[in-house]
Amino acid sequence: MKLTVLGSGTILSKERNSAAYLLEHADAKVLVDFGNSALSQLKKVQDPNKIFSLFLTHAHSDHALDLISLLAYKKHLKFFRQELDKSQFNLFGPKGTKEFFKNCQKAFPMIASLDFGVKVTELEVSKLKHFAFTVKSRPVRHVVDTLAYRFEADGKSVVFSGDTSYCDAISSIAEGADLLVLECSLPKEMKGSSHLTPEECGLIAAKAKPKKLLLSHFYPMVEGTDILKEVRKNFKGEAMLAKDLMEIKV
Repeated sequence: MKLTVLGSGTILSKERNSAAYLLEHADAKVLVDFGNSALSQLKKVQDPNKIFSLFLTHAHSDHALDLISLLAYKKHLKFFRQELDKSQFNLFGPKGTKEFFKNCQKAFPMIASLDFGVKVTELEVSKLKHFAFTVKSRPVRHVVDTLAYRFEADGKSVVFSGDTSYCDAISSIAEGADLLVLECSLPKEMKGSSHLTPEECGLIAAKAKPKKLLLSHFYPMVEGTDILKEVRKNFKGEAMLAKDLMEIKV
């Protein structure tokens, strides 16, 4: 598998784009989150017209907004008489994703009528086969319904936490993963009930024992701290800070 970080920041970041990831294995390509600016990032590494699946962890704008742009992009290919792949687009997400997509279509009529189908599937504690991947999902703790995902293929696994506070669910779904992508939003003095601090990331990784830990989704406030030092109080394995357009082979 290959992971490309399209966005490692948040809506407040100046140098980083909002949360978005491209995961590839063989001919399979899926997106995990697709926040504002993600389409521009995707164009740098892949043809957006060849992407047919998006797994949303939740429907906050810095994780979901460029879904509208991606569907509009595909529609414009047809409008300007360019090649359009009419394969079904698959949108996965937590409870409420169907209503979220209906509201997107109401707010942006351009995507209300498309030359290809959009299938929306809501997941909870789920397991499904999608292209080359086996995908497991589990609800985690955030201010809205949010899922963590585990993608498995050919004996390898990549886990995405989504936005979450400290909870056993993320440690459980990430157990023994080859790569764990954890949100790492806030410094410890801003610890709250909806995001992780670096120290909490270390605690989760110490329980899950992934082969590699990738920290992402940084608010500017946490970037002024020694993130890895805080993580290593509890996790002694390999840990990295995500950067936009960073590629990791798993």
